[in-house]
Amino acid sequence: LSEDKVKFKKDRIRKFLAEHLKAGDQVLFFGDNGELDPQIYTEMAKELKIAEPKIYIRDIRVENTKYSPEGKKVGMPGVNYFFSEVDLLKLPEFRNIGSERALAILLDAQTQESIAPYVINRIANRLNNCKGKSFLDPNNCEDLARNYIHEQMQYDLRVLQCFYRAPAELIAKYDDEELLRKCQSINPVFGTQLKVLAEKSFVPNLAGCGN
Repeated sequence: LSEDKVKFKKDRIRKFLAEHLKAGDQVLFFGDNGELDPQIYTEMAKELKIAEPKIYIRDIRVENTKYSPEGKKVGMPGVNYFFSEVDLLKLPEFRNIGSERALAILLDAQTQESIAPYVINRIANRLNNCKGKSFLDPNNCEDLARNYIHEQMQYDLRVLQCFYRAPAELIAKYDDEELLRKCQSINPVFGTQLKVLAEKSFVPNLAGCGN
């Protein structure tokens, strides 16, 4: 990214916050890791002395989330990297989004409608069976990439679908452990599903769910 573009981005942020930021407001930065957004947002938060900024970066390079075929790289401190909106729904600050909107996001993720084709292409080009091949290859690398995304996402989808089946008014009343018990009462096979899925990162005590 050229210095002119970096300066342009920083000037736009300064102008926007000067016009709209009020005392007590929390600043949320959203961007991607395609053109130095993590670095720019971090620098601006320090320059403008923003208290407890929240920085959310879409991982379009597929490097800083579990979806990276080569393994997740450590990103910048204080930055929340997300592959899709499903990852945002896992964060406590987004759990009040409401069941209707959350379930719509989960449906989009399940059909992969919200995942850009160029992101799928990046994953396909890095899978062992598809390196250097196009989507026209007989091995159908696009399908392989979509299956890879599905495998990485299925655990989060199941947990979040269960979570948001609870009535919206209950979401704020239960802590994680209680919500998991609530999920089990809604979906009897929930605990069994968890035992056969490898990743247990959403809630620290998931391993005991269903015992």
